[in-house]
Amino acid sequence: MQVIDPDIIAISESWTNESISDSELNLTGYTLFRKDRELDIKGGGVLLYVKDCLNASEVKFKSDFPEQVWCKVKCNGNTELFTGVCYRTPSENVYGYGIHASVRELVSEISNKNFVLFGGFNYREIECGPMPNLMVALPNIGGALCSTP
Repeated sequence: MQVIDPDIIAISESWTNESISDSELNLTGYTLFRKDRELDIKGGGVLLYVKDCLNASEVKFKSDFPEQVWCKVKCNGNTELFTGVCYRTPSENVYGYGIHASVRELVSEISNKNFVLFGGFNYREIECGPMPNLMVALPNIGGALCSTP
């Protein structure tokens, strides 16, 4: 991590729960946002680490998608960038068949915002190729998200 020095770290399927404190998960120089699986079933959960210098604040959306956490940062003055991480379990036994509708509702809710969505979605029919450079994907943001002197 010290070599790459990322501004944002997103982890899906963290397997965290209420027995694991934030202090056990904290990374120096980062703000932690987390959403544990609330069911008594192992797996799931998401973590989002954002560099402290970005002054990120947690955001809650209306979607009832269960394993998601979001924050927003201001870039280039007033432009808001919403960053989230989600985990969709491949098993219908965890949240039932309605989970796909929750994914669609979430995407619909955020689609009019500048956002980056990380996660594990477990759609076997979708093959993801190489990811584009973040600054190419978000040309309106431009520059480094967090530059340290």
